[in-house]
Amino acid sequence: MIKAHRAFTLIEIMIVLILSCLVLGPAWTIFQAGSKTSLQGIQQIELVLEGRRTLRQIHNDLKNACYAIPDGNCSFQFGDIVAEHRPSQVSQDGTRYTFLSFPLHSEINKSVSTDMTAIAPRYASKIIYRLTKSKKRPFLILTREENLPAALGGGSKAAVTVLSHRVNYFSLKEVELKAKLAKSQFFYQVKLQLAETRDSKKLSQIQEGKLIENRSEGLIIGDFFDVVYPEFFSALWNQENMNRNWHSPIQ
Repeated sequence: MIKAHRAFTLIEIMIVLILSCLVLGPAWTIFQAGSKTSLQGIQQIELVLEGRRTLRQIHNDLKNACYAIPDGNCSFQFGDIVAEHRPSQVSQDGTRYTFLSFPLHSEINKSVSTDMTAIAPRYASKIIYRLTKSKKRPFLILTREENLPAALGGGSKAAVTVLSHRVNYFSLKEVELKAKLAKSQFFYQVKLQLAETRDSKKLSQIQEGKLIENRSEGLIIGDFFDVVYPEFFSALWNQENMNRNWHSPIQ
């Protein structure tokens, strides 16, 4: 006896496809939303880590910032430490901050001479923080240039490190904290804002050099702040009449 094999009809196949779409459609939407949220969370973590790493480098450089001590009774000002050059008041493109800083990665016996028979200056690196506009995205690129003195192994070319490719705003501001019964204290206020997004439509909301306050969906923003007291200036400022020695000059 021959058994008849029953095939699926076109209507049955269409019903199965429709039911599959009804079941898989919401599941795919939930999967896409979860993937987008997960990706945004990863971007946020990367932004925070990059901002903290950049701020730590700036903090260490400013903490060890120094400058040549004036001879005689010449007065010194807090503004003598960092020289700011900003070619435009509209954009931060081309802005740079230049100052001297004691290098942390050099050996102490090389940074400070043990020779007590002659003038033995302390060696300092020349640090330049430079902002340049990105060619492809509406962000600023923050680079750090360090010129080590020849005595510490420095060459003719500066060591350049890219700290971040997605800087939206960066500034070093001198702040004076006045006191009635004591000398004023000075510090640097550091502001850094990083931004990121994978949505090209959101890039139009980013204007480099201007702080973003309205946080729209899909736009990842990281704000970082710091207050830094340069130890070298604080020692001179609070002990103005202390004796100079053969290690006082900065080279």
